[in-house]
Amino acid sequence: MTDQVTVGKEAIKSRGLKFVVLIGVVSFFADFTYEGARSITGPYLAILGASATLVGFIAGFGELLGYGLRLVSGRLSERTGEFWPITLFG
Repeated sequence: MTDQVTVGKEAIKSRGLKFVVLIGVVSFFADFTYEGARSITGPYLAILGASATLVGFIAGFGELLGYGLRLVSGRLSERTGEFWPITLFG
């Protein structure tokens, strides 16, 4: 009986480790894509004829919007207690 419990615990640890590694790989590629796209936003807007002031405003507004949405979604998840749906949605 103890052998079955040990095997069960080992299987759970193995699955947990695989999940953590998988999430890490997904996070790496998501961050890689995000940073790559973000790095070309300024030059792309410049090619379209935007001034440096407009590029700075757009970048700053994007950051402001991102932080604002974090605040709103954080408060919403605290009030409703629905952490996972909000996490998966955003």
